[in-house]
Amino acid sequence: MPESLYPNLVTLLSARAYANYTFDFINLTYRLRLVGLSKTQVSGGYVTADIRLSDDFPLQGYTYQAPTLTAHHVEAYIDSKNLTQYGITLLEGTQQELITAGNAKTPYTAQNSTMSGLIAADVPIYFQERTATLKCFMYLPITDFLKGYFALLYDLVRPGERTLSYQGKSYKCIYKDGKITELYIDAPLIWVKFDLQLTII
Repeated sequence: MPESLYPNLVTLLSARAYANYTFDFINLTYRLRLVGLSKTQVSGGYVTADIRLSDDFPLQGYTYQAPTLTAHHVEAYIDSKNLTQYGITLLEGTQQELITAGNAKTPYTAQNSTMSGLIAADVPIYFQERTATLKCFMYLPITDFLKGYFALLYDLVRPGERTLSYQGKSYKCIYKDGKITELYIDAPLIWVKFDLQLTII
């Protein structure tokens, strides 16, 4: 945008914590919170910047629709639903995130001045909670993307823990966070990469 108008944009965006943003290409309006303006660059009298917004109420007014989409098949399930039903394919890096055992919980230990070193209880080892990031990809018509993305979020935030099954092994987990890392629109299609963070318990 013209450099002379950039201060007006900053004033408009920061007037209140929340504002309604309408996205014409999907014909939807969201109430979003400004997180920040960054990577500002000035060139030839024009300004470019990254505007970061947060959707703090993503499921407000949402009516659940069971996912019935398709994608490249992956052996990954959340509560027995294959991720392809949400239109999701897993990318490279997901397997490493899941098979990593993480840090062990420290068993009961004893140490005093008469000992040489430390003695730990010889009991089975359990691992600490950890965060695993699923590298997800969706390439769908925009309407199908919205159906799959919000159905996934709805299923993840339901009360209680989820069961993630991947390549024959199951993990108890809780939804932690989701972040879109890349997004391109070529109407009517949308191309999205996002990180899905789960706390493995």
